[in-house]
Amino acid sequence: MAATPDLPLELVRAFVRVAAHQSFARAAHDLRITPSAVSRQIKLLEQTLGVQLFFRTTRTMSLTDAGMTYLAAAREAFDRLEVAGQALGRMRDEVRGELRISAPVAFGRRYIVPVLPAFMDRHPKLSLDLVMTDSFVDLAAEGVDVAVRIGRLEDSALRARKLAANRRVLVASPAYIRRRGSPKTIEDLKQHSCIVLTVNRDGEQWRFSDDQGQEFSVKPKGVLRANNGDAVLEFAKAGRGIAFLSAVLVRDALEEKSLVRVLPRHGGADASVHAVFLVDPLLNPKVRVLIDFLIDLLKPPSAA
Repeated sequence: MAATPDLPLELVRAFVRVAAHQSFARAAHDLRITPSAVSRQIKLLEQTLGVQLFFRTTRTMSLTDAGMTYLAAAREAFDRLEVAGQALGRMRDEVRGELRISAPVAFGRRYIVPVLPAFMDRHPKLSLDLVMTDSFVDLAAEGVDVAVRIGRLEDSALRARKLAANRRVLVASPAYIRRRGSPKTIEDLKQHSCIVLTVNRDGEQWRFSDDQGQEFSVKPKGVLRANNGDAVLEFAKAGRGIAFLSAVLVRDALEEKSLVRVLPRHGGADASVHAVFLVDPLLNPKVRVLIDFLIDLLKPPSAA
């Protein structure tokens, strides 16, 4: 049996329009091309199929038997394509299926976990799988739809959406300040106990900029290190030293005054909160609704 030839879709579309109008000119008007271009397409289609599709005279045009058979099949194929497109459109707009989310542990506990029940109430056809880790996950390898990341993003194939502005800040407990005093300069940090968060580069080398734009850095020294932001936060609240943590992480502790700012004129480099993902949210409703939800959640009160 001879193999079915691969046909450019525009040739079949041109054939259907010519058959509908029995005219190259009117088909060309529909397709927004010239009549001569339509004529060439029909000729190429007939050559590819190896059959004559139309009887042509100077005044009339009509389908051959082969043309009528091919027209019925072509119309059925286009009908199926239209139905498939409508089905894909419904899938694109419907929020359903499994949504796998990754988030840093401390941030996830404070901001993500408490609101996920309300998010699921809005989207009852979703199932959620939350992975909380302070390590950067490989989205493709681990099947993660959206990962929340804090700090500088590495260049990659990932798409990203900023959820909230954020910087790292120096904090300590009031008890520690009473006992050891408050540093007056960045250099003074070398004389203090520093609690090091080891999960990111800023943990090993604290980098700052002041309100004049000058940049400073210091290598923190101390006897406490942890790869988890919550652990560093609790050590700081317990008076064990000075920590360099994301403003979003220490917000509640500062409001409760269990921690106070140290060297408030100096902040870390931008450590904005981003959602990263592989698939364009416009094509993935699960990702789109989650990102919109998180942006609204993290919106500053003054912008609400």
